[in-house]
Amino acid sequence: MQGVALAYDLIRFAKPGAVLLLDQDGRIASAAAARLHRLTGFECSWGECDALDSAALGEQLAGHTVACSCVPYWMHRKVIEAALGVGVSVIDLGQDTCDTLATLELDAEARAGVAAVVVGLEGHEHLGQRAHEHGHRGRERLLLEGRGHERIMV
Repeated sequence: MQGVALAYDLIRFAKPGAVLLLDQDGRIASAAAARLHRLTGFECSWGECDALDSAALGEQLAGHTVACSCVPYWMHRKVIEAALGVGVSVIDLGQDTCDTLATLELDAEARAGVAAVVVGLEGHEHLGQRAHEHGHRGRERLLLEGRGHERIMV
């Protein structure tokens, strides 16, 4: 549901050129695309993909600009690794402490590449402290920046 809600908002307010919905169950992705079409008139592409299969996910993400990761918290790092592998930026909607801290370990890879990763840090005092230790500010959301991307604190 989080991914469909995000796609709806992107379609309504960001006016993307294309949206690809992925799920491990193609029927769910197809139904989500149909629902979004009914609500917005926008034709989404959809596909079936296991988020833990980095090679398959990388193939699906290649050529896209941004991936919004709405998978269970413990899967975000795999999605981010697959996306960075094909130069796609990622917005990670998870905020699990351990997994978000693990995602910070990808900072150097993101900075060396052309992609950016946004991880959710809002509301976690200890994550804010850890981000500060990594050279980032406070309890704000953190952008792991890559070349060609403006550093953005939301």
